[in-house]
Amino acid sequence: MHDIKSSTLLLAVLVFSQCQNPANQPDLNENPFKVEFHIDIEEEEMKYFDASRKEAKEKSLLQESGKQYKKASFTYQGMLYPVKLKLKGDMEDHWGGGSWSMRIKMPKGKSVLGLTSFSLQAPYTREYLNEWVFHKMLKEEGIMALDYRFVRVYLNGVDMECYAMEQHFADDIFATNKVDTTVVLRFNEDEWTPVMLASVGPERSQAIYNNAMVEAHNKKKVFGDPKRKAEFEAGKKLLEEWREGKILTTEAFDVQKMARFWAVSNILNAGHANCWNNRRFYYNAETKVLEPIGNDANPHDTVRHVFCNYPGLGLNCTSFFKDKEFTKAFLTELRRMVSKSYLDRFFESNEDTIKMMMPMLLIHLNTYQFDRELFYHNQKVLREKLPDWEKQFSIK
Repeated sequence: MHDIKSSTLLLAVLVFSQCQNPANQPDLNENPFKVEFHIDIEEEEMKYFDASRKEAKEKSLLQESGKQYKKASFTYQGMLYPVKLKLKGDMEDHWGGGSWSMRIKMPKGKSVLGLTSFSLQAPYTREYLNEWVFHKMLKEEGIMALDYRFVRVYLNGVDMECYAMEQHFADDIFATNKVDTTVVLRFNEDEWTPVMLASVGPERSQAIYNNAMVEAHNKKKVFGDPKRKAEFEAGKKLLEEWREGKILTTEAFDVQKMARFWAVSNILNAGHANCWNNRRFYYNAETKVLEPIGNDANPHDTVRHVFCNYPGLGLNCTSFFKDKEFTKAFLTELRRMVSKSYLDRFFESNEDTIKMMMPMLLIHLNTYQFDRELFYHNQKVLREKLPDWEKQFSIK
């Protein structure tokens, strides 16, 4: 039998160009997805953001000094809210141009569209509709995902046009995914961020991942609640023992949901979501295992990335596939999803929604064309490779 680790390095998909003409779209004024946010920032705070962006451009990375929250006013449907706002995104695509990314925290007890904390960023930072497809497909597979939509933003009266609104990891994520409130876990990436632009080599990259602390989102709420704190400790123990190779993937995670997550990621070429610094996990207190949460897929790259060798992030992905039972579950889910009818049904059921979102995106880029054929191409490539993988793992 071939080495399992080697087989995982075959799990690649091809990505996208853009070719489809979005004709006959509804008028923007009749579009229920038309949402307008008005954000006003005082001169002193704006000077801070401008200076932080300038320094980030000079150093090619958003500095810690530029990540402070500042006061701002946020208006939606005539209601004005005093919010906290900060620059968002380590890389230049988030703050290098005029449509800079921001994260917003609503006042205590207040929310907008059901969200208390969210990011606003130019659609190209998540590759337009492709990110929406990722989250929507995950939700249809019963996997936790982020609320992701397109809105119109006015900053100090200036029309910033279309922004992507992306849910953050506040406690509203449990409500929007209809799961019990427990804890969301992640690997701390503080040590990784300063070196991500450098060619540190696989050994250094792996060492950073191996030593990254497991932490919780919303620490104050989690550690202030004995029940949630205990759930965090249980989830942390699973994640650390799995990373260290002490337990298998099937012991640490919900096997079916993780298998579906990886299958969707392959179909959409969403390898970015599987990088260790982008992974988020939900601790299910009933099943006592971890579940994946979709985050930062950015499914756009035309480079033929191998999922378990994504540039600069080491070989940590292979840990999932060292477990033969999990690999079989993954290939079984992939077999189901590589059928052309799978994407046919997805796009047929979501066609009206896609058409309604297109006018907002065309405001941002009037030449934008959503290319679903690239996903079909990915399916075809995977269909051709799948029989060999199934034979290797004795899957009929």
